[in-house]
Amino acid sequence: MAVVDPLNPPTLPEWRARVQVEECKWDGASLRGRPIDAYVHEGGWYTQDHEGRVHKLWLSVRCPKCGYDWSLNKLGVPRG
Repeated sequence: MAVVDPLNPPTLPEWRARVQVEECKWDGASLRGRPIDAYVHEGGWYTQDHEGRVHKLWLSVRCPKCGYDWSLNKLGVPRG
C-alpha cells in the first residue's frame, strides 16, 4: 500500500474501500457496507473532507451485532 500524502489524503469513501477485513473478529457479523465513524484524533488517519480540507481523524467501523468499534488498522488499513 502506498504512503498517504498528508496534503492530498483519501476521503472517507476511499478509506472505506481499503478495508480488508469485512467481518467482526469477535462474533463474525458482517461489516460489509457499514459506514465509517470518524472523530478528530492526533493519532488518526489523514482524511480529506468533501470540500478538500484535510483532518486527522480516528476511523472505525461499528459491528452491528456486538457494537464494538473496529479501528481501520485492525481491519487491515495502515495509517500511512
